[in-house]
Amino acid sequence: IKRPLNKFMLYRKEMSHKLVADTKITDHRQISRMVAAAWRALGPAGQQPWADQADAEARRHQQLYPGYKFQPKAK
Repeated sequence: IKRPLNKFMLYRKEMSHKLVADTKITDHRQISRMVAAAWRALGPAGQQPWADQADAEARRHQQLYPGYKFQPKAK
């Protein structure tokens, strides 16, 4: 079972698709840097829509998997 995405991962998922489509950049390191800079520039108020979405996703995950507890596997 996968964990629900946090607010930054939801933002990155959305923005990376837009960046690739708009700029044709395919280097994921560069995309990650650009998305991270844009995320920091948003500030807490600008990040709130993704925080709300992450909360909703966490609640839905809790309903689907009520006994779920993250247990990382040793590598």
